[in-house]
Amino acid sequence: KHDSPWYLISNIDHPPTVIRLYRKRFGIETLFGDLKSRGFNIHKSNLRHPERLEKLLIAVCLAFIFTILTGARTDRFDPAQLKKIFRQDQAKQFSIFTKGKMIWDFFLLFPQSRPPNFKELLLKLKSVRL
Repeated sequence: KHDSPWYLISNIDHPPTVIRLYRKRFGIETLFGDLKSRGFNIHKSNLRHPERLEKLLIAVCLAFIFTILTGARTDRFDPAQLKKIFRQDQAKQFSIFTKGKMIWDFFLLFPQSRPPNFKELLLKLKSVRL
């Protein structure tokens, strides 16, 4: 039916299951990219002890969730403030994670630029208390 079909080879006999499982690949690859090279750079930690790596992954996953929540709530930020962080004509090109990370990077580097209601915005995310 398609101009450029993808042929999937699997040991699973049920084609809809194969397609459903393969579709998960894209979300998983995006997650690993955000945790590694496009986000938190955990691949540079050089941790070898499983306990330490486990603690790092827990912290990074919590930070990932918080970053996603921040990026998803860009509508709650002042548009003038967002213009300082990323160009509005490019906003649709960024993932929710990237928007959230850009907001956090900006406010951590320039605390004086935080809007007066910054703490309230964070509390509305309901994932952290300051």
